[in-house]
Parts: sequence; C-alpha cells; structure tokens
Amino acid sequence: MEITLEQRPLFVEVGHHIARAMWQTIGRSDPTYETEMYDMAMSVFEHGCGLMQDLGVFECTTPGSYKFTMPLEKVRAYLTTLEPQSTYTFDEMIGNFIWACSEHQTDISTEKDPFEVPGYMQEAMWAFVSLGYATREPAGFQWTPRMATIMIAEYLWSNEGDSYATLDKQRDLEFAHQIWKAVPIWRRHLLARWIKGKSEMDVFLYLFRRWDGKRIHLKEIPAAKRGMLPSGYQVATREVAQKLIDIRRSHPF
Repeated sequence: MEITLEQRPLFVEVGHHIARAMWQTIGRSDPTYETEMYDMAMSVFEHGCGLMQDLGVFECTTPGSYKFTMPLEKVRAYLTTLEPQSTYTFDEMIGNFIWACSEHQTDISTEKDPFEVPGYMQEAMWAFVSLGYATREPAGFQWTPRMATIMIAEYLWSNEGDSYATLDKQRDLEFAHQIWKAVPIWRRHLLARWIKGKSEMDVFLYLFRRWDGKRIHLKEIPAAKRGMLPSGYQVATREVAQKLIDIRRSHPF
C-alpha cells in the first residue's frame, strides 16, 4: 500500500475508524482490549481485521480470531508515522471503512444526498473533503464523483453510479404507495381510529395477515395461504402507519 503525504490524514482516520468499528461490533467495546474478535466469516470483518493485522494494530491469535496490540486511543498516533505494508490498496481500505461505518454502524451514508455524521466522524469526513472525495454542503457532507470508482467496486453503487441504498428506498416507498392505494378511503379512517395505542409490530401483523399482493382483505388470510414477505415490507409498514397517524391528527376522533 502506497500512501502519499496528502493521503496520510485520511489514511490515519480511515484506519482508526476501521479499528473502532471492529472493536464495537465484534469486540463488544471491551475497555481492556483483551477480547478475542471473531470475524464470523463475514467479508467486512475479515477484511477489516486483515487490514488491521497488516498494519500491526491487530494480531491474529487463531484463524479468524484477532486481538488489539494497542488501545484504540493510540491507533491514530501509531498510524501517523507508519509506513504501511499491506496487500490491500488505499482504495480497498476506504471501501472497508465505508462498509464498516455505513452498513454496520450507520455513521455515514452511501447515498448521493448530503448527510450529517456524529461528532467523532467529523475529522474523517473533512479528510475526505481535503482530497476531493466529498464536499461540505449546508445540509451535510456529500460524496463527489471521485468516490464512484470505490463505491462501484464495493457494490454500493451501480455501474451507472446510482446508490443501491437510494434505489432500495425508492422501491420500498413505491411498495408502500401500492399498499396505501389498496386501502379504501372509508377503511383508512377506521384504521386511523384503530391505530391509537398500537405498536409498529401491531400494524405490521395487521397488514401482513391481510395483504395478498394486490389488496388488503377485511379478514385475515389463512396462514397457509400467505406468501413470503416481500422486500421493503417493514418500510411500507412504517409509511402506512404514518399516513394513518396523519389522518388521525387532521381528523380527531
């Protein structure tokens, strides 16, 4: 892995946050840093731990199991002067950071719209800005086209440069709209009364037990005749529930 002087701040931040994400997700935030961290044969953890082993931050104790060689608070200072020896490229390191901090911790976004980050991620995002990978907009940080190669290589964006997370959201909202259209207006008002005091799971089960893929039945569909839950059903449940709440607020019963 070759790191230029300009890339060093981002290298340090990305390395620190990969170590942090591994510690919090598979290390259970052990304050002694003695916990064995198993990669669970999941690629994000395999590559994250492998990277940290290459950089000397982790040591491999047994195949698939790792431990810190230093406390997390010393990782930044250690990486600041390290000449990295790794088979991973800098782009692959950034890719692992994106996976670890978006899919498993939701600290950052893989979408193209601006997003805010927690305070402890600010320094990392400003390092991305300094290299042109992101910009700082009024609504938050935003990835630039320079990130496309990495995002596509990590299967987070399509070859056309569309964010899969955004495409999934659009699909889920379309499904929610499909369910909502299938509920007659008179029944929406009845459900708006019913929803008071109900949980999201209550709404989820109500819809699931009555949705046949095209319409909402008045009575529950026998369990044997219910299909598999389509992708996005939970999002659709929340959207429908919110619409019912909005009706209830605008028409107090």
